[in-house]
Amino acid sequence: VLLIPQPPQNNTQKPSVTYITHTVQKGDDFWQLGIKYGVPYGEILEANGLNENSVLYIGQKLRIPVHNIPVKSTPGPQYGELLDWWTEAQYVWPMGVDAKITDFYTGISWNARRTIGSNHADVEPLTAKDTETMKKVWGGSWSWGTRPVIVEVKGRRLAASASAMPHDIQYITNNGFNGHFDVHFLNSTRHKDGAVDEDHQQKIHIAAGK
Repeated sequence: VLLIPQPPQNNTQKPSVTYITHTVQKGDDFWQLGIKYGVPYGEILEANGLNENSVLYIGQKLRIPVHNIPVKSTPGPQYGELLDWWTEAQYVWPMGVDAKITDFYTGISWNARRTIGSNHADVEPLTAKDTETMKKVWGGSWSWGTRPVIVEVKGRRLAASASAMPHDIQYITNNGFNGHFDVHFLNSTRHKDGAVDEDHQQKIHIAAGK
């Protein structure tokens, strides 16, 4: 009996887009529809030939993009999938969805939610306990220092990098965390200048076993 190596099937698959139909209900707006279906609302506008000034009316039919992201192989079970932010990761972890974040070096985990963010994920700890746990990972102080992390979401493990400095907008107000923290993925960029942060990218590759 000879064992013949076969190329992993998931490495040959590419992301694809299909569409579903949404019937506009009272109170719908493009931003909330983007949150509901896990896509940037600009994609909904584009799929329907609309713009930000377009008016929705009850009963209107909208095409909603659905991104199908194949699972990628990793060098070992301790590593995460190396997913491109723009074409893959942002759809696997859309806004409004909770995840477990695990520090790659210590194995310490806490729960968090991606609340906003377009160039990368803007994320908030779910509870005060999660905030306390996260702070311990960075030695008891909030920091812009980056660490490789694994983001577990929808049954998948993604390679990422996180910093731990509370800043700017927050949506969860009872978690003891004044703002949000940043989580970067492959090829994601900074909000302030649109540039790739090489320190984050290095940590992402560590989490991916590259």
